[in-house]
Parts: sequence; C-alpha cells; structure tokens
Amino acid sequence: MVLKLDEKEEKLIDRLLASLEHKSEIDVIGRMTDSNLHFQGLEIDKARQTVRKNGREIDFTHTEFEILCLLAESPGRVFSKEQIYNHVWDDPYSGCSNIIVTHIRHIRAKMEDEPGKPVFIQTVRGSGYRFNKSICSGS
Repeated sequence: MVLKLDEKEEKLIDRLLASLEHKSEIDVIGRMTDSNLHFQGLEIDKARQTVRKNGREIDFTHTEFEILCLLAESPGRVFSKEQIYNHVWDDPYSGCSNIIVTHIRHIRAKMEDEPGKPVFIQTVRGSGYRFNKSICSGS
C-alpha cells in the first residue's frame, strides 16, 4: 500500500517528526541531569555510575551498582529477591536467592557504618529488600 500526501501534509509530518526528535533529545538530557539520587550523606550518580558517601567515593561492581540503583530509585518499595534478580540478570530466576543475599551483604559492607545494623538497605523478612524511605532528602 502506498500513501500519497500533498505538500501541506508532508510539511506537517516533517514538523511532527522534528518535534518528536527534539522531545527525545530533551528527555535524554533531562534524565542525565536528574540522574543523581541524594540521601543522608549518600549520593548516587547514575550517569557516571558513582557512589559517594560523605564525599568519599565508594567502588561498586556493576552488579552491586545496579541492585543499589534499583532499590534507591524507589525508596520504601519492597523488592523480592526474584524481582531484583530479574532486573539485574538476563537469566531466568532459578529460585536460588544466595546470589542476591551475597550481593546485598557486599553492598552493605561498603556503604553502611555498621553493616550488621543497616540504615540504607533494609531486609523485609519473608519478602525481600527495600531502600529506607525515612532517609530520603526532603523527608
């Protein structure tokens, strides 16, 4: 099927396409500038994939960073181990949660003052993990 347009219709379509391209560029720039998450002494820069606590940079593996961002982007929301796994890995979840528990332990060891008494990432027994909503800026 071939659609024939007159000159006015072609110009209208060109303007619409140009507008959509411009909006996409703005959306990308907006996401880049709004990519910082701030909490009590903690700053997560998603664009640069860096984490700073009290001004000191903390090194995270890519996987640890992805898990941290998932939780920190939705403070207070509980994520099951399966949800965390499905977000970070491409493989289907096998039911083995040890890999998630291990990564959470590593994240806590790097960012918590007392990993045994976590402030940032909380365990919700029988459900999963959540980022502590009470430490969010503006709370």
